[in-house]
Amino acid sequence: STASTGQPRLPVASWEVARQRVRDILVQAVRSGTNCVPLSNMKRLCRSVYNVDLSETALGHSKLSELLADSRFHDVCDIHMQGRGYVV
Repeated sequence: STASTGQPRLPVASWEVARQRVRDILVQAVRSGTNCVPLSNMKRLCRSVYNVDLSETALGHSKLSELLADSRFHDVCDIHMQGRGYVV
C-alpha cells in the first residue's frame, strides 16, 4: 500500500529492529564527531537511512520520547533536554 503522498509504506520497526536502528544511528553520530542526535531527527533517519518506520504508537507509546525512555532502550540510549529540544 502507499501513503497519502504516493510513497510506498515502509515496514514498521519491531522492538528488536527499533533498538538496532537507534543504536546504529547513535554509533554513526559518534563516528561523525557528535555524541547526540536531536530527537526530532530520529524518525527521519530511520526512514531515510534504514527504510523502516520508527512508530512509537505501534510499540505502545504516544510520544517518541516516551518510546526511547522505555526500559527496553535503557542499554541503547538516554533522552535529555539540550537547549530548546530533546536529544538522544
